[in-house]
Amino acid sequence: MQLDAYDTAQTTSQKHATPLVFIHGAWCGKWVWLDKFVPYFEKLGYRCLAMDLRGHGESEGKEQVNKFRIEDYVEDVQSVARKLGDRFVVIGHSMGGAVVERFIQKYSAAAAVLIAPPPPQGVSASVSRNVSRMKLLRMLLTKNTFLLVKDQKLSKVMFFTKEMADEDYEIHYGRLGNESYSAIMELNKPFIKGDPNPFAVPVFLIGASKDGLFTPDEIKATANQYDVTPVFFDGGHVLMLEENWKDVAGSINDWLISQGF
Repeated sequence: MQLDAYDTAQTTSQKHATPLVFIHGAWCGKWVWLDKFVPYFEKLGYRCLAMDLRGHGESEGKEQVNKFRIEDYVEDVQSVARKLGDRFVVIGHSMGGAVVERFIQKYSAAAAVLIAPPPPQGVSASVSRNVSRMKLLRMLLTKNTFLLVKDQKLSKVMFFTKEMADEDYEIHYGRLGNESYSAIMELNKPFIKGDPNPFAVPVFLIGASKDGLFTPDEIKATANQYDVTPVFFDGGHVLMLEENWKDVAGSINDWLISQGF
């Protein structure tokens, strides 16, 4: 499977020895990182690698996307990250956070950052809050997960806040793609089994106070799993593209520095 990744190795001064690997969420691609986060961290001297998981963006597999599982995405991350050496930081948003969680169960990493990850009990409650029974039934019958985000007004509330200008959201909405039916169904129930952190990877957890998908209590449930205190920012689910994105990125940089990176 040919995976596409944006790598700043040739353009970054690399003041920091530990690279950052960015993992996008469902229906998205590496574009969620390239607009703001990657340029920010690149300027600070981090080598950044933002990848499209299989079936997403410019990676292969779109015609097979429905069969891909979270474990497949974990192996995508491993296939890219192992080229970076023994030490790297994995940063995952939403479904990408779940991928990171499963990654650190199987492989070691220097650190992990989770941004608005799905709760350990699964996303069924979130789906019930946001999706009508009729739309959910249609998605189950057709296995077309894009039906869950197809309504532009609804998806804006799920991913961002109502304060975001419609013209800005239209740009982001136009870049959404399909998501794996198998992966979504896997996340619909508890997806972490056994020791969540066998390699004792340092974990930093960020939540969004106006998240249309996952509530603060659901974010805190993930925090309890790793015995960490979550940091919340005012904004919607895709904090990396909200107006205060720089505050979010700055908090990650501060934490990385505090960890010696």
